[in-house]
Amino acid sequence: MPTAFVSPLTTLACSCVAHLLSPKFTVTGLCTDPPPAFVQSFTGPEDVATWSKMLKEADVVVLSLEQEGLADEILSVMKFMSAGAPKKLIVVSSIGTWSHTASSAASPLTCSQYPSRVPSPYHQEHKRLEDYALSLRSPGLQVNVLCPGVLYGMGEEDMYMTFRDAWQYQNTPVLIPSLTEGGGKNTVPTCHVKDLGNAVKAVAETDSSQLDSYILLVDEERCTLEEIVRSISENLNRTKSVRVMAETSYENVALDHPEFALLNIDLFVDSASSPLPMTGRSFVAAAPETCKEFVRCRNLKPLKIALVSPPGLEEDTLKRANELKSKYSLPLLTRRSCVDILLKSEEAGPAKAELEAIWNAEEDEKDITKVPDQLLAKAFRFCLASGTCMAHGYVMCDFPESENDAFVMFSDEPPPPEPSEEDVKEEEEPPKKEDKKKDKKKDKKGSQQEEEEIVIAPVVEFPLNPGRGPTHVLCFPASDEHLFSLNGALPVAEEEGAEPTVSEAGQAFKSRLAAYRTATSKFGLRPPKPEATPSEEEKEAPPSEEKKEGDMGAQDAGAEGEDVDTKAAEEKTATSLVEWLEVKFPECKSATLPSDEKCAKELSLAFLEGAQCDAYINEFIEEGAIPGIVFMNTKEGVEERTESAILDAVDNDGSETVVEEKEDGPTGSSTTTAADGPDPTKLPHAALYEEVTVDEAEEVQLFVDEYKKYCSDNVMKQVTLGMMNILKNKDDPDFDVVDYLGDFLIQEGKKLEREGEDVAKKEFDAVLKHVDEMSSRLIEGRDDSTIAGTVFSNFSSSRA
Repeated sequence: MPTAFVSPLTTLACSCVAHLLSPKFTVTGLCTDPPPAFVQSFTGPEDVATWSKMLKEADVVVLSLEQEGLADEILSVMKFMSAGAPKKLIVVSSIGTWSHTASSAASPLTCSQYPSRVPSPYHQEHKRLEDYALSLRSPGLQVNVLCPGVLYGMGEEDMYMTFRDAWQYQNTPVLIPSLTEGGGKNTVPTCHVKDLGNAVKAVAETDSSQLDSYILLVDEERCTLEEIVRSISENLNRTKSVRVMAETSYENVALDHPEFALLNIDLFVDSASSPLPMTGRSFVAAAPETCKEFVRCRNLKPLKIALVSPPGLEEDTLKRANELKSKYSLPLLTRRSCVDILLKSEEAGPAKAELEAIWNAEEDEKDITKVPDQLLAKAFRFCLASGTCMAHGYVMCDFPESENDAFVMFSDEPPPPEPSEEDVKEEEEPPKKEDKKKDKKKDKKGSQQEEEEIVIAPVVEFPLNPGRGPTHVLCFPASDEHLFSLNGALPVAEEEGAEPTVSEAGQAFKSRLAAYRTATSKFGLRPPKPEATPSEEEKEAPPSEEKKEGDMGAQDAGAEGEDVDTKAAEEKTATSLVEWLEVKFPECKSATLPSDEKCAKELSLAFLEGAQCDAYINEFIEEGAIPGIVFMNTKEGVEERTESAILDAVDNDGSETVVEEKEDGPTGSSTTTAADGPDPTKLPHAALYEEVTVDEAEEVQLFVDEYKKYCSDNVMKQVTLGMMNILKNKDDPDFDVVDYLGDFLIQEGKKLEREGEDVAKKEFDAVLKHVDEMSSRLIEGRDDSTIAGTVFSNFSSSRA
């Protein structure tokens, strides 16, 4: 099998190329981190001997010019290789080498015009390397330079910041990075990464001697920058609006991101001039699938966490919710926060007016408990529909408690009108036959059953929005005894010898807990369907054989003690809010973590607390990998692309990638190795590092990088010279190694200091000489009476 050497494997284009070449080539290359599995062997750029050997043994070399210094070094090594080295050299360049070339719609650029191309200042070195590579052509080495348009797809590199901002800042228009007035009208030639990969594959697998040495690769349909940004906004950003970036903002960003210069290119390229086949796609037409690729490759699936717990655990649940909110940089939705957001919004509609009416009626501090549940559900529904919650996710706790409220929260439909008291009474009034059977049942089961009987309220069902439901549900059940002890609801004797009693606050909590248990037990229950009233003809007609058999069957079932009518009436689809969420949102996963040992024993689950519980929750949510949204929201997009997602994107022909979930996902009864306690290998001062912010870490890293560079350029060189001198004097018994090395480094340091002063003086003199020459030219071209002439004349006189 022939060998293909690809460098560097860390770039998006080269990783795609390597994957496409792997079925027919043994892929090797340069990479600093472990590469994907399809790369047979690799080494780092610093190991010149190893990669030079790989280079010589390769049949095809694919070289990206993105890392200019490395590309220059590889081309220099290839220049002096003997015959029989690589037979093909494929150079992947950038459309930036054509940036300042004149073109128009009537006279587009073609591949044959490459000798007259004019690069941008950012791509001068790219053009030099292109010419250097083409100069290596020989009878034994075919060289082809592929120059793609602005690359897009598979997680993005050239357009990454635009995609990132569209996804990250959901409530603001997407910026068009343009400096021209009425910006965004420039025509940007584009190319999908997979088209580039297929083009490289075609050149590598076929006889490329008949192909042009320089090949342009662009999409067939032309798009302006505004059209590109608008299509990204329509597919990633809820506002679906764009605006031109301010000049100062563009200049600041462009200093650190020179790829913005590519987006300001205004070129017309003839796509038909390329001898290689292209898919014929355009950026705008491919934008929906490209945005899906971005989310998939960057692992930006929304993380929506719902915490469910009974009354009395609000403080602990809110504390855990805040921890999850901080860790994953997600908004926290509680009753209070949703109400506040609803009040501050300008587009809340009638729900805001209802809430304001309640608040205005309150003279004292606003009490959230006085807001009706239906109105709270509307507040949650308004927040869940926000772009941030839909695209990024949320952490939600404290609601809902009834199925009607859940339907309102997770739907797109407007909430149905609340039923009147008369409607509720009509729905709750059962038929006469049901009354008789229920009376018999109550007589059998006693007064206790009568008190506990649940009245099934009508539930209005309508379509739910799958994008609003949670992806992860954490349930924290607790026994009544545990909740009573936490909330002062246990009997206590006020005086010695007095009978224990429960305080008013404790009684109020008991009532609240009982109401919560009753409300949540109604999830999935439906009221009995009333029997149809027979018509006069049906009454007079004799009963059929089938009906007789049915009546006999019902009597037999009744004789066995089964309440058939009651069973049929209560069509139970779920027994709790958690089960309801799992039924309505199939992708939702849940974990049950009992809050006390008694509850755990009743549910036959493990009781985890403290660090064990935290470790279990982390494993349940992350499943071995931190969600990509964490990096995107907290580290300004320094996250790595998910390898498997990228490979899926390369193989994917446009259909959705199906991610198979693990069969044995985390459950409340499973155990985990992380639950054994803190990691014993963790350093004692690890907590200090965890408190360091991202900005502080980046600032420290800058100092570290400067220190490393200084040490490698200066200190290590001098230390090596000193050690070599020590080896020369190792046989001298009076030779003190430490004193000698210390004196040697001091002397060398003083020498470097003197040299640095000399260099600085020479540079300063050169600047003064340049100023003198410039002032002389200006004086010659201006009248001395002008301000500029006077200033420079005075400056020259003072210098003289």
